[in-house]
Amino acid sequence: MYLIVWGILRDDRGRILLGRRSGARMADGLWNLPGGAAERDEDLTAAVSREVAEEVGIRVDPAAWTSLGVSQFDGTGAGGERVCGVSSFFMAQTWEGKPQPLEKTSEVGWFDPVALPPDCFSWLPRALQLHLMEGAKLTQQRGPMDEADGRRLCWTRLG
Repeated sequence: MYLIVWGILRDDRGRILLGRRSGARMADGLWNLPGGAAERDEDLTAAVSREVAEEVGIRVDPAAWTSLGVSQFDGTGAGGERVCGVSSFFMAQTWEGKPQPLEKTSEVGWFDPVALPPDCFSWLPRALQLHLMEGAKLTQQRGPMDEADGRRLCWTRLG
């Protein structure tokens, strides 16, 4: 079971920062939010600050993150293996540094959350719609986690 944190950084135009994954175990070559697994005994806001710094070079004070919600996922990965856990989404509007591709990231870019690149992680548009734009605090995801178009992944809003 995975405990995943995702950092949503918004600029003054409302765009969000994405990184293209490179050398990653999952979704290699796709655009996604900076983030990853929380380490044992690590606070969630410290984990998202660490992941964002490692992947895109941005420093965020852990106290600057706002929780946007949580999504429980249970599905299958590219190799048919079961993938389950919890994703926590956080947003920050203040940070230090200039985005740059670092660990497991080949490029970075700012995107309108309703006009994401077609080669983004399949679940990302729906996650942003629910948690960022609609204010959902709790969701569930069921189905294949690697579908290119995301159509078979079923989302349920619970709160």
